[in-house]
Amino acid sequence: PDAVTQGEVPVTLNPLPSPELPVAAAPARLAASGEPYLFFHDCSPDRAADRGAVLYRRHDGDFGLITAE
Repeated sequence: PDAVTQGEVPVTLNPLPSPELPVAAAPARLAASGEPYLFFHDCSPDRAADRGAVLYRRHDGDFGLITAE
C-alpha cells in the first residue's frame, strides 16, 4: 500500500493473495463478488504456464478475459 501513488482514481488493495482458479470458475467468482474485475491466478489444466489473468464485466453485461500469451 505504501508504494501506491495517491491520485484521482480510488484504488483498493486486497492484502490477500490472488485466488487460484481455472478460467471456467472465474465468472461465478466475479458474479458473486459484485466487483467489476477479478484478478486471479489461472490454474487451468490446459494452460502451459501459470499466469495471472483478469476477468471483467463488459458494458453489454457479458464477461471479457485478459490473459498473457
